[in-house]
This record gives sequence, structure tokens and C-alpha cells, in this order.
Amino acid sequence: MKDITITRQVFTLDELSPAARDKAIQLVRDELYTSLPSVLVTYQLNGLLVETLTGQFDGELESEYVKNKFGVSLEWSLSYSQGDGVAIYGTLDSGNATSLNWGDANKAILTRNHWGNHYTHGNCIDVALYRYDDEGYEIDITDTDYFVDQIKAICRKLERDGYDIIDYYTSESYSIDVLSGSDTTRRFNDDGTFAPVEFWGAQ
Repeated sequence: MKDITITRQVFTLDELSPAARDKAIQLVRDELYTSLPSVLVTYQLNGLLVETLTGQFDGELESEYVKNKFGVSLEWSLSYSQGDGVAIYGTLDSGNATSLNWGDANKAILTRNHWGNHYTHGNCIDVALYRYDDEGYEIDITDTDYFVDQIKAICRKLERDGYDIIDYYTSESYSIDVLSGSDTTRRFNDDGTFAPVEFWGAQ
């Protein structure tokens, strides 16, 4: 058997023509979008949710922590499709969400309605409000519109924040930073497409 050596010319981003460079960057951005860890977006949105509820930003937060301390869970779907957005479910207590206007209420229960079986946004949430009387009994509050509006506004804000997070991690500048920090910067054909992985290499 005779060994055969195959050589191939593989380029870095800076060695490509302007048109090929644009194509290569778009391929990297598409790859970053496909491989973007959902937990990265979730943890950042959790931190922003808590900031909205309390007025204090504590950075990225795990979902279990937010559920245990604040009583709510966050769901999101952000692919620029109809029905996408952010929704919040669970039980909020006025003592843990001091930035909200509670009126006479002390507790809010946020549950999934029939829209929530198919979509993820502020209109997927039913809100029930309660207050406690002097003996500690829960009293149902029928006027919930003012609180529903707040929850929907939070969901819309988090939706915008979520898209901003995704846009950052798939932006041209971030893509270039990822390539620059990689030990396989030489990975493109001369037309800007990816060369086979076995030919990738350092600068």
C-alpha cells in the first residue's frame, strides 16, 4: 500500500477577498446562532427579570435560584417567529417583588392559559391576585388589569433584552473575536466557505 499525501490551501479571515470575507463571517455567525447555549440566554434573562422585580441587578442567575427565591420561572422562544417572546409563570409575593405596583394585593399567581400551549409571550399568562385580611385569610381581588399590564410590560422588555443578547453573541464583531481567539483561524476556502475540518489549522 502506498501512502498519499493531500495538500490543500486554507485561508484565514484576513487573507480572503472582501466578498469571501463577508461570506465567511456570515457562516461563522450562523454557526454561533445554531450552537448558542440556551442556558446562557436563560441565565441572563433571569438576572434581568430579578432586576425588574427588585430594582437590584445581581448578574446572571440560575433558574432554580430564581424559582426558589422568587417563586417564578421564565420561559422564552426567540426566533423572530409569530408567537415568540418571553413568559413568566409561578407565584410572586409582594415582599420579593418590591418594584411592582401591588395596590391592595400581596400575592400574584401567574398561570399558563390556552395560548401558552402553543406560544410564549405575555398574552399567554392568566393573573390571579390575592390579599390577606387581618386574620391571614386570602381574599380574591377581581380588578387585575393594572397588574396584568405590568407583567406584559416585563415580558416585552425581556423579549427585547433576549434578542439583544442573541444579537450580541451572533454579531460580526463577536464572530471575529471568536475566530481571533481560536487555535484554528485557518479554516476557509478562497470563496469564504468552510474547508474540511481536517485541514483547519493555526495562523
